[in-house]
Amino acid sequence: MKRLLPFLILCPLVAGAQDLASIRSAPNLEKRAGLAVDYAVKCVAVARGAYEAGRMADMTTALEETGAAVELALESLRATGKNASKSPKHFKKAELSSRGLLKRLDSLIHDLSVDEREPAEKARERVRKVQEALLLDIMGGGKRR
Repeated sequence: MKRLLPFLILCPLVAGAQDLASIRSAPNLEKRAGLAVDYAVKCVAVARGAYEAGRMADMTTALEETGAAVELALESLRATGKNASKSPKHFKKAELSSRGLLKRLDSLIHDLSVDEREPAEKARERVRKVQEALLLDIMGGGKRR
């Protein structure tokens, strides 16, 4: 029961949270990016809870959602047309959150056995690419529109 308790606590948080389809329909692009990053953070927590409960399929699904959510955040921020180095507020928030996600994913990967790491490593790679792209945009070396 102790191992199941964190998952039971987190389930209502994610169940009440939006899914990617509803986040994608948010009209404000900057708010959409923030919602997507928050959703990715919750997905990592769900993935950890699923792993601790022994439900690997749920963990894999949550990790795939994590990668999709951070990529949606990057797409949304770039779609604003703003220069990240001149208006860095939302870009920097997303970059800092993605850095935190990387730390959480590294911790999860460390806890997983070698055979179970592939989905988490794929998610970490997707988040790392987004974090680097955001950082390059902020520093002025990324895509400019």
